[in-house]
Amino acid sequence: MRSIERNPPQFTRIPLAAMGVGLSLAVAIYITGKGPFFLENFAYTWFPQAAVLCISLLCKASRELLGGMAIAMALYLLLFDIWVTDAMGWLFYLFSFPGILIGALLSVVFSPSRKVFKALGAFVWVVAGIVGNLAVLAITVR
Repeated sequence: MRSIERNPPQFTRIPLAAMGVGLSLAVAIYITGKGPFFLENFAYTWFPQAAVLCISLLCKASRELLGGMAIAMALYLLLFDIWVTDAMGWLFYLFSFPGILIGALLSVVFSPSRKVFKALGAFVWVVAGIVGNLAVLAITVR
């Protein structure tokens, strides 16, 4: 009985990765909950994000890096849903994932040594990958 009093359970710290993945799931559910094809649209919007996170895990990404990546991808999904109204415009969402993956892998390789800056660094690398990939797509489409 005394050991429970001395060592209370530590549920006060939620990892940043769990918050980021939860946010990306919430955004995907919010966006795909509008239509009749929920599972198909959910798979279309969130599985590419899950693939990037799984590949990053295989490359030994830390929890902070995963959180920063997931938050950047969730924000991109939300902004893309606001930006694109055409049905075929969602192909640009899928075509932007090579840039997201490159940004995520660069964040794993060039992650800062301090834990405080890892999530911010991953966020910046993923956003740079998105911007670079969209710039390439904009140049090639014209």
